[in-house]
Amino acid sequence: EPLEEFSSNHVLTMSWISGKRLTEANDLTNADKEFLVRTLLRFFLHGVFSTGEIHADPHPGNFSLIKHGSNVRRLGVYDFGCTRVLKPSEQQTLAMLFSGNFSPTADSLLSLYVNLGFESDLLEQIATHLPRVTTVLLAPFQHTGTFALATWNLSHQIAEILGEDRLTFRIAGPATMIHLIRVFTGIIRYAANFGVDIDWGAEVSKVREMSVTHPPESPSAPADTINIFTTAVEYRTQCLSTSLCVKVEEHGQTKALLKFKPELTESLSDLIPQEVLEVIDKRGINLQEIIEKSRSQRFAPGELFLLQESGKVCRVWLE
Repeated sequence: EPLEEFSSNHVLTMSWISGKRLTEANDLTNADKEFLVRTLLRFFLHGVFSTGEIHADPHPGNFSLIKHGSNVRRLGVYDFGCTRVLKPSEQQTLAMLFSGNFSPTADSLLSLYVNLGFESDLLEQIATHLPRVTTVLLAPFQHTGTFALATWNLSHQIAEILGEDRLTFRIAGPATMIHLIRVFTGIIRYAANFGVDIDWGAEVSKVREMSVTHPPESPSAPADTINIFTTAVEYRTQCLSTSLCVKVEEHGQTKALLKFKPELTESLSDLIPQEVLEVIDKRGINLQEIIEKSRSQRFAPGELFLLQESGKVCRVWLE
């Protein structure tokens, strides 16, 4: 609960809960790990099917494990400074996609992606690929039974389908899509790190049923029916820059110029094309150090890094 006597226009203080951070969780049983992955997925899905609002910062430091006896029985969630309120059209479209309740034709999918904020003019150029792209993206949800994440190879499959049009698909998406990407990839990373595979479709069905039989008390109310307890202690400093910019050039021609809110510097790796990330890794560039330095400087204007490789240039800066 908010503690008004310790809060101001710049500081939000809420009641404290005790628990072990995910970064300290080295003694979890397999049952605990499965519980955590399922709860994280349900927490996200609950925002889609019920509240219309999602917590968009799945950093390990924003979660804590609350044990009952020797087993983890609750998940504490902190820091609601980065949440995303879904538009009704977005909420309905995501619910349709995750439930598999849509027509897998190019025209139908084009309309659904536009509902999510994609640029129709750009997406029309690759509309014939949308059925295959969507099948790959939603594979965990559409698979019957436990889905093995190790067999997914998402980036490779998308690259095979779209080829040079990968950038078109990326640019066509709205900047706000980064919030959904962060949540989705966050859950996948936790599942991969814990070595846990679950039945995603079954979790969708359970959350859909809960959203009907246990409606929330308010748009941001925690879902007790899925055993989630939330609190937050947050302090946010003002960003000194106004935009995070990503520019990709090839042989002197601009292939992409994207602008985001400066705080999305925290998710820099999610904004950069996969092939560029591979070069960054080979060059020994530490993105996490770049992010932490920028954060310590309150995201002040300046270049974050410049990468040149075989006629291609990727520049990332704050302005």
